Amino acid sequence: MISMRDNFLSDFSVKVENLAKNKDKQPFKEIKNNNDKKKAVLKFLSQIGVDTRFISYFNDKIFINNLRFSKFSRKKEEIFNHRYPKIFVIRSSLFQKIASKSSKSLSSVIKVKDNILIHWNIENELCKAILFYKTILSYILLEPYTRKYGIKIITNVDLNNKKESNFKTLCVMDLNNQVEKEIEDIFKGKGIISKINEKNEIYPLKFIDKRLIEDFVDEFVDEKLLRYFINKFNKNYINININNNQNFNELEHNKGNINKKCKGEEIKNISKNFMEFLEEINPQFKENILKSVEYLSKNN
Repeated sequence: MISMRDNFLSDFSVKVENLAKNKDKQPFKEIKNNNDKKKAVLKFLSQIGVDTRFISYFNDKIFINNLRFSKFSRKKEEIFNHRYPKIFVIRSSLFQKIASKSSKSLSSVIKVKDNILIHWNIENELCKAILFYKTILSYILLEPYTRKYGIKIITNVDLNNKKESNFKTLCVMDLNNQVEKEIEDIFKGKGIISKINEKNEIYPLKFIDKRLIEDFVDEFVDEKLLRYFINKFNKNYINININNNQNFNELEHNKGNINKKCKGEEIKNISKNFMEFLEEINPQFKENILKSVEYLSKNN
């Protein structure tokens, strides 16, 4: 016997498939303006029942942040692909894990209608390349918040042109960077002092381990995506040489080699070695240290 629920789902599928085949809708390939294209894609996703607050749309790729909350079923993906065959839907457990960890910090810091500033002012070419990879991931994580909270992602170019005065600055320090800095301060005798959010900054990668970032970059960041990001935000920014054969991990390794040669970097190297030692004993120690630092900062 066919239940009422079965009939409802059948009717729903027919209606949604008709949406995909609707000749009155402007075809995706004819939309040349990127903003109009994005609006059309997001509108269609909403029409087929996808909650776009839990997906990231970037460079003709849809990253699912939360599979359950997004309601992006395989059936809906099939319907979506029929309408937009050139847009890839990425069901990555790695990215969903990153997005889940990122939301812990973003949900408590981002406010409605916030302006988030991506600032490119950095001179060291190697650090600039590392920052660039992290900024791509940060942007993808922030993109759904343009719908959740109506935020606007701006650059220093927008800042100069529009004279925006009220903004929060994106900081791409990851979990490793922050814990290493805390341990470094302890060895320097400064004690534990949390510096997070003292300067109206946001940290999308606050709870993201460097290894997760490396895995994401290796799996999803190709030359096409890099060039798209450059053109979208700052065409003059990347005069850096991003070698396609040099991955994120190698860039971090080279940065470490430079640090070893710099005067006054002994404590930083000791901190890094100490972190490696602690990780062998307890792989979760970094998050525990960060939580402890925040607790002590709030209760001092």
